[in-house]
Amino acid sequence: MLRSIAARPSVISQLNTLCRRFISERDRSRAVLRAAAWLVLALGALTFVTTVISGMDYVSNVRTGSLNEARSRNAGMTADRSGLT
Repeated sequence: MLRSIAARPSVISQLNTLCRRFISERDRSRAVLRAAAWLVLALGALTFVTTVISGMDYVSNVRTGSLNEARSRNAGMTADRSGLT
């Protein structure tokens, strides 16, 4: 089993959260967003792009953490084997 990986939200993840929160507020401020329909479309597109990039960043970080964990385990096993011979 893998140890837990300490992680902090990336900048792209924080931007994604900001976009999502702004879009979720649109119901409260419909009049403002009606005047700027292009803004809603742009924020929707930006949210989509940041979601994809954030997901790729997450997968990359987990993969890197998993590979580092596997390497450290293999190094430990090699050291144990060399001590037995």
